[in-house]
Amino acid sequence: MGKPEGGNDLLGEMPTLKAERFCPMSPRSPFCPLSPNVPHSPLSPLSPFRPCAPASPGGPAGPSFPGSPFPPMLPFWPRSPFSPQ
Repeated sequence: MGKPEGGNDLLGEMPTLKAERFCPMSPRSPFCPLSPNVPHSPLSPLSPFRPCAPASPGGPAGPSFPGSPFPPMLPFWPRSPFSPQ
């Protein structure tokens, strides 16, 4: 197949390194044959997941945080400029 010390890529154009094909230190590397095929989504969050707080018992609106500079979340009701208010 290829030389153990390195060789060309599948197209035969650019040299590849042995570390790209076998990497015991990083089993999730896309080049490692022993790694599970777990694609990294471009939409994956960069920060850890934090679940939303439960809704306040006052109604279906979002939670109200004491000391927050923002008012409690209110449900959005779209209005047409032609409908009576």
